[in-house]
Amino acid sequence: MAEKVADLSKLDTEVKVKKTRASKPKVKTGCQTCKIRRVKCDETKPSCLRCVRFGHQCDGYSNKSPSKLGLSSKSSRTLVPKSPTQSPLSPATSHLNAFSPISSCATTKLYPSPPRNLFQTQHESEAFQTFCTRTSYQLSSAFSSDLWTRLMVQACETDPSIRHAVIAIGALNLTTPLPGPDSSVGTLKHNFAFRQYSKALCLLRRDVAGGMCDLRTTLIACLLFYCFESFHGYHELAISQVYSGLKLIREWTTSYYKPDDSGRRRTRIGSEDPYTVEEDILRAFSNLEIQVMTYADGRSREAHEHYRHIGQETIDDIPPIFGSLQESRVVLELVIRRSMHWLRSTMRLQNFSTPSGSPNGSPTWGEASDSHPFSLFFDVDPTFEERLETMKEYERWDDAFRPLLNLSRSRSAPEEDFLLASTLRLHWLSGYLSIASNNSYSSLVNNGRFTTELEELVGISRILLGRGEEVGNGGFVFDMQIIVPLMTVGWIYRHRALRSEAIELLLRSPRKEGVWDGIVVGKIMAWLARIEEEGLDDEASEDEDYVPEWAAARCIKMSFDTERREASVSCLQPVRGSPNGEEVRREAIIPW
Repeated sequence: MAEKVADLSKLDTEVKVKKTRASKPKVKTGCQTCKIRRVKCDETKPSCLRCVRFGHQCDGYSNKSPSKLGLSSKSSRTLVPKSPTQSPLSPATSHLNAFSPISSCATTKLYPSPPRNLFQTQHESEAFQTFCTRTSYQLSSAFSSDLWTRLMVQACETDPSIRHAVIAIGALNLTTPLPGPDSSVGTLKHNFAFRQYSKALCLLRRDVAGGMCDLRTTLIACLLFYCFESFHGYHELAISQVYSGLKLIREWTTSYYKPDDSGRRRTRIGSEDPYTVEEDILRAFSNLEIQVMTYADGRSREAHEHYRHIGQETIDDIPPIFGSLQESRVVLELVIRRSMHWLRSTMRLQNFSTPSGSPNGSPTWGEASDSHPFSLFFDVDPTFEERLETMKEYERWDDAFRPLLNLSRSRSAPEEDFLLASTLRLHWLSGYLSIASNNSYSSLVNNGRFTTELEELVGISRILLGRGEEVGNGGFVFDMQIIVPLMTVGWIYRHRALRSEAIELLLRSPRKEGVWDGIVVGKIMAWLARIEEEGLDDEASEDEDYVPEWAAARCIKMSFDTERREASVSCLQPVRGSPNGEEVRREAIIPW
């Protein structure tokens, strides 16, 4: 043993002699970010070029020695930072614990330095820079800017699949809702983007199969793949990415949470997870779940019945007044998500997605027969008490949000607060009115009960759309904004004048919000208005604002052909004057 130790000591000495070189003073004046990452800093001020080049936020310079920087496990700064929006979500918004078992700050992780050459070609570098400087801001909202402008960019340094997916999206022009002439099918940009996307898919599959891909990387990839697929109109593939991510998240939370005696509340148990998943990522999937539930959902009623109870403790603890717009936004998303799960658990909901293998071009999920009343959105079972409880959740949120809304509308309020509060109000109106309609026909015979709210909804949509046009915020966006709320006016309540305004707004500015295309929705809504209002002015009084029940179409079905860029629409409409309640099928092919 002594001989072995001596040999090792000798080898150690030899290695040291070989590595001996001229002694130079260590650089102690680099920026804080480069010091933490242990890479050479070029010391450019005010921000070093190395941080700028790789999309980091340069934390500046300090005269303190490295020993005083506090690089302990408790205060170390991870290369992929936690979201700055976590603070308002502590005890007051603990419902996120129903969705994320661990706070982002529970386990920090320093990633290794990136390789010197991230990009193989100049085209890859240019597409990456395009994503950093333009595309990431196009995808961001005021509530999720860090997700795209920092988190996604920094993840590129450590994972090739993420990097190639980012390059693929950066190669596209997201300022238009569809691929433009320079990136349409067959062009060099289009082929380049799809090659990068294929690389991302292959690399992720390889890593997953080899057990080298963590949960966080997989979830980020799902978000990027969703954007790429939905931008090109492959909605089924995009939606599958969302549900794959949701499944992974819920499997992850299973080992950390268990139901209490009532079976509804969830309590954190167990040790910390080795992976850190930022709350911004989990919220992105939470928002996407709401968005795709309005489009297509193949999950069972039992699953929705279970999911609709998640977050009950936060609903019970809604404060009298919200402390911030961020806090109110998080709670509203929970209220809307719970209400959508309730709708899905109690109704037959039309799915607007038509897989390519579906026979006769009809939806494969949630199919309804022509012999039963069926609205474009839903036909709710008579669960009156549960509907009232759901509406009370909306009303409690509205009471707590009202002071912030009034403050945002004051002259002294910043414009950003006004726009954020208006967006929250718009989504509240859309969700509340959808629940209040109750079933296929109650919305048509409500005697104008919600006309004021519908007018406000259209007015807010006009303001937000106008502001977006001023700053050039159009084309493809990640979050749900105005399209689904305007569908509430045109497809659920069918107020004639307001529906006409909604159609005008949708067709005025081409935009795509995830899987929803404003132009397609506007053209289908215009066709629906045309067939429902044929001869209506001759038979109805001039002051009849809503489409009467005897003229309303039902059992509306749609299928989309992305290659031909056309939608097939059909519905059943009553035969006017028929004593037996006869109906005629109306069909149309609508190009976009």
